[in-house]
Amino acid sequence: MLDAVIERVRFEVPPGLIEERLRRRLHSASHDLEHRGVGRAAIDRQMAHFEQEWRPLVEREIREEWLLDSIAQAESIAADDAEVEARFERIAQEQGGDVAKLRKAYREAGLVEAIRAQVVEDKAVEFLLREAKVEDVAAS
Repeated sequence: MLDAVIERVRFEVPPGLIEERLRRRLHSASHDLEHRGVGRAAIDRQMAHFEQEWRPLVEREIREEWLLDSIAQAESIAADDAEVEARFERIAQEQGGDVAKLRKAYREAGLVEAIRAQVVEDKAVEFLLREAKVEDVAAS
């Protein structure tokens, strides 16, 4: 369903934004491979492969975020503290961890607002699903 909306709502994503997010993702992947003991030449080959593979995914990710953010703003969709807390509880349960420790770690890393943003995005998707009008299109 989100695919259909993204196809219908066309807008330009600044190339610099795509490059920056892609660069951060590649840096993180390179760092991970390096810590696993993979050699520099193999890492460089893998990063070239990842760059080609991930570029369209990064652009779509940005499009999706912007679209959901626009819907959330237009529909006054927000996440209150109870919804954020419920998300922490769900994450802690999925990871088999303590919710207080998880909340503290997210707070110290400055990631509480990222959790709030995820809740808002999820609510925007729910809004789209609830409001979607499905039409049968006859094949010609």
